[in-house]
Amino acid sequence: MNEAEKYKEQDEEQKEIIEAKNTLESIIYQAKNVVSKDEIKDKLDENDIEIVNNAVADGESWLYSDVGSRTKDDYNNKLKELNDKINPIMMKLQGPGQESGMPGQMPGQMPGEGGMPDFGGMDPAQMAEMMKGMGMAGSMSGDNPEQDKGPTLDEVD
Repeated sequence: MNEAEKYKEQDEEQKEIIEAKNTLESIIYQAKNVVSKDEIKDKLDENDIEIVNNAVADGESWLYSDVGSRTKDDYNNKLKELNDKINPIMMKLQGPGQESGMPGQMPGQMPGEGGMPDFGGMDPAQMAEMMKGMGMAGSMSGDNPEQDKGPTLDEVD
């Protein structure tokens, strides 16, 4: 049993690292997709779009280099760094008096609060819940029970 407990701890640690990496990757691609939309480009100046695109490119480059040697804290720190760069720009997308100018505004967020939430402190379960609210429910593994089901006995025969 002692060996099983040891492996369970290692598995849990690895799971947390993968979840942190997936959260960072999700935010990178969300930001990339938001600024690529024509209606968003009309609302932001070129400098802001360039800042987001540079932050996204930096995040992607970091994400795919040195794979396997990063810790959960490394991913969370990079996520915070990315949020510090893009959140002020994403908040500009929510004009004064609008209740939900930014797609993906957090459920329960007060009207007038910034559009892009601070994802740095968000755990993967919260991220999955937020993505469901944005209509991206099937984008993360485990979110679609139909997708996760294995073959039926009839399909195997």
